[in-house]
Amino acid sequence: MMMKMGKKNIPENNLAAEGLTVEGFTPTDHDHGSHDHGNYDHGNYDHGNYDHSGHDHGGNPFAHAALSGVPYTSYLDFSANINPLGMPKSAIRAARKALAELSGHYPEPTYHELRQAAAAAWEVPAENIVAGNGAGELLDATCRLAAWQEAVVFTPTYSEYARAARRAGLPVRCLPAFHPDHLPSSSLLKELPTPELKPRSLIFVCQPNNPTGTLVSREALAVLARIAAQKEGLLVVDESFLAFCPEEAACSSLPLLFSGLPVLVIRSLTKIYGMPGLRLGLSIAAPETAKALQAALPPWNVNSVAAAAGSAALVEREFLTLTRERLTRWRVRLVKKLTSAAAGGTLLQPLPAAANFLLTKITSEHWSSPQLTAALAKELVLVRDCRSFPELGERYIRLAVRRPADQDRLLAALTRLTVRPEP
Repeated sequence: MMMKMGKKNIPENNLAAEGLTVEGFTPTDHDHGSHDHGNYDHGNYDHGNYDHSGHDHGGNPFAHAALSGVPYTSYLDFSANINPLGMPKSAIRAARKALAELSGHYPEPTYHELRQAAAAAWEVPAENIVAGNGAGELLDATCRLAAWQEAVVFTPTYSEYARAARRAGLPVRCLPAFHPDHLPSSSLLKELPTPELKPRSLIFVCQPNNPTGTLVSREALAVLARIAAQKEGLLVVDESFLAFCPEEAACSSLPLLFSGLPVLVIRSLTKIYGMPGLRLGLSIAAPETAKALQAALPPWNVNSVAAAAGSAALVEREFLTLTRERLTRWRVRLVKKLTSAAAGGTLLQPLPAAANFLLTKITSEHWSSPQLTAALAKELVLVRDCRSFPELGERYIRLAVRRPADQDRLLAALTRLTVRPEP
């Protein structure tokens, strides 16, 4: 059965009548280029061991500051993959205006203005769009959307897919697909393992994948979507970092959704628009799926300040163009600097990536990822220890792409480290 949606047709996913319930993190980043960091006594505290309460995503200068006594603004955070250009000025103005004028009122419950702004920016009908308090809330609601039998994830990948599924009581099946030893020499992966699905399965794909920065071809995603269609399942594509990539138009899954395949796309606005503290994500799905997803969320789940900032940011087309141009150039620069340094005997070798972050392999057998993370934290540089991805062990570090001045500070910190870690 097809539903008319303006110029687009899409089949209804009849999830609303099938086992629905009504149940139902990326910290801030800073530009430190002009800070005088002073001479602090760092002591002998362990920068690497603090309690993440089960959620190790990087981007926590506050915990390091609490342990060290050093102001959190003194840390240079390469562990959180946030746009180093910060929020668009129009979004800042809109947030301030909303804080002043709307804080005494409940948010507009349908988030009409936000959804219309997203519809115009992405050229999709507004009825397909659902707003969430960050992408994480939308992942949780999706896992409770119907009587799913299992969740399938391709690893190593963002851990919240498995966590959200387990919170919903779903078994999780992990299929190896993104281990660095088996990735292509380019940043594009042309195929994924084709799983034998149980009926009514959820399939999660991170596009581009976190932590590897690998893009997956649309053809490979189409194969998964067709398999999901045969089993009354749903392909969930997390495009939270795709807006950073010049390849967005060629690799987005929106055409698969609007061709009638069972696809749900999730996009985070907080990363690309530099506002992780506001928590804002959007999903795009078939109309009936979108209605069911909205019903699974609590009322007023997005605050008025976040909604206003998001509405303003989505209009900023030139900001997106500038972000992609600069971040692509800065990523190439960081790769060249690290590759040149690695050839000279320093510590990190980057892997091919299309995203605003790099997965790097530790080249010295004398260092592990927790040791290197702790040593760099003493230099007031935070990186993402990737040992929380079980397949990667203690040999990998993830780095956000930041401004050239920040990159130079990271490289200087790496060169100051000794050949072997201090005992």
